[in-house]
Amino acid sequence: MKKLILSILFILCLSFQASAWNPMVVVSGGAGAGAGSPCTGSLHCDDWESNNLTTGSLPDAWDASSVDSGDMAVAANPGYMSGSYSVKCVVDDTSSLYVMEDLGSDQGTIWMEFEFSMSDVDGYTAYTYWRPLLFDTTGGGGQWCDVEIVDGDGDGDINTIRVKYNSGAANVAASVTDLVVDTKYTVTVKIKDESVGGDGEIKVWLDDAKIIDNSTIDFEAAFAGVGRIYFGVYYVNLAAYPLDIYLDNFGSSATNVFGVSE
Repeated sequence: MKKLILSILFILCLSFQASAWNPMVVVSGGAGAGAGSPCTGSLHCDDWESNNLTTGSLPDAWDASSVDSGDMAVAANPGYMSGSYSVKCVVDDTSSLYVMEDLGSDQGTIWMEFEFSMSDVDGYTAYTYWRPLLFDTTGGGGQWCDVEIVDGDGDGDINTIRVKYNSGAANVAASVTDLVVDTKYTVTVKIKDESVGGDGEIKVWLDDAKIIDNSTIDFEAAFAGVGRIYFGVYYVNLAAYPLDIYLDNFGSSATNVFGVSE
C-alpha cells in the first residue's frame, strides 16, 4: 500500500512538472479579454517573454521588422504590464516601428488582440494619433486597414479608437473615456471581408467592452482579407516628442479565441 501511494505521488509530481514547463501556449496575464486566452491554432501570437523582438511563436517568427536604430525593442515591463517583458517603442520622430507577419494567404475573417500603454500624452496636440495595427492583403497593392489611437476632439486627450479601411477612404470610430498614462489597455479587433459571405464587419472591444460594432462594411473590391499584419507604432503624427509606448500579448486567429462576446 505504501509503495502504491508513493507511486501515485511520483506520477502526480511528474505531471505537475510537465505542465509547469510546457512551452508557452497562452497569451498570459493582465485584465481584459486576452488574459489567459489560448493561442493554440492561432495564426500568430507573441508575449515577448523570450526577450527577443522577432522570434515569435505559434507557428513561426515575425517575417520582417523596422526598429529605427533600436527605438523598438524588447524591454523589462513596467509594473502595470503583463509578465516580465514587452515591446517598448520610443517615439522620437515619425519613423514607423513595427514587426510584420505574412500570413501566407488572405484571411477572410481574422481576430486580433493586443495590450498597450502610454507613458506620456504630452506629445498629443489637436487630432493627433498613432497606429498600433496596420493590415493589408497579400502582396500589398495599396488596400489596407488600420487601428488608430486618436485625440478625436482636439483637446489633447486620447479619447477615440478608430479603424480606417478602404486604404483610409472611410473609417468607423468610437469615443472612449480619456485614456490615462501608465495604464494597460486590451484591444480586440474582428475584421470580416465580404469574400466569406455577407457584408463586411469591423468590430472592436476595449477591455472586454464592445465599442465598435459595424456589420455593414463595404470593403473595396481589391481587399480580399488580411494577408499581412504590421504591429507596433506603424505611423505617428505626434507634433511633439518623446512618447514611450509599451505593447504586449499580441495574438491573431481565424476564430474568436479571445473570449469577447459578440
